[in-house]
Amino acid sequence: MSSPFLYSPPPTSISSLQTHQSIPTTTHSLTWQSWTQSLRANTQSNQFHQAILTYVNMTSSGILPDHFAFPAILKAVAALQHLPLANQIHAHVLKYGYGTSFVPVANSLLNVYGKCGDISHVYKVFERIPQSHRDTVSWNSFISALCRFEDWETALEAFRLMLLDDVEPSSFTLVSVAHACSKSVA
Repeated sequence: MSSPFLYSPPPTSISSLQTHQSIPTTTHSLTWQSWTQSLRANTQSNQFHQAILTYVNMTSSGILPDHFAFPAILKAVAALQHLPLANQIHAHVLKYGYGTSFVPVANSLLNVYGKCGDISHVYKVFERIPQSHRDTVSWNSFISALCRFEDWETALEAFRLMLLDDVEPSSFTLVSVAHACSKSVA
């Protein structure tokens, strides 16, 4: 199946996606598990536009996204670096009650805002994750976003706070911190 985006400009909002592809009539019989699996499969195979269309079709058929669907759709939006869609999905996250108390969803929000270039939302999301719930992925996403914005000193301070919170750094953390160290002395 060819992408509807090959010959037309990409949509600028979730609602405009519906004009790019009609919703199949068979979608109403799918379960939330089927929708979520389809969404994740599209994202894992780098079919990001198709993942977004799947999300639109899923929600249009009355299936509410959950803490499994949100990380998948946010990964697709992050890959496309589409801030307006990130904001709309974030609104859905809040609307359906999956804010920062669901750490994988919050981590996905950190990632999407970092990749979309919205450092203020990176800070807001990170600060709303309860300190006791911040895991290695939370800290990695935060530190990585700080490095992306070349805020080397804050990235190093975040690493120090991560260690004070007894969160074990991963190899990804150490690569980001090494990069921040090399840039902060320059």
